[in-house]
Amino acid sequence: MAKHEFPIPVIMSTPEIPPIQPGVMAHSRPFVAKAEHQEPLGFPGELVDNWKSVALDKMEELLGKYRAPIVVISQSLENSFQNWSAQPN
Repeated sequence: MAKHEFPIPVIMSTPEIPPIQPGVMAHSRPFVAKAEHQEPLGFPGELVDNWKSVALDKMEELLGKYRAPIVVISQSLENSFQNWSAQPN
């Protein structure tokens, strides 16, 4: 397979990063699946009032039953720390 030649732009200075603008994503909302898609997966069709305690109880159940969630959380934290510590001061 032949290599394609294309120009690579040269960055002459540090790019300017625009300042943070509070509220710029205020209009953004998550996509919520319909109840008919949620229920076969074992999720309630609508958000329940005590959603936080239900989620924490389910996580506690899964952590007691399976090792995979612990491994995933551990790896995520380790990767986050490595990425954070590798950034220049």
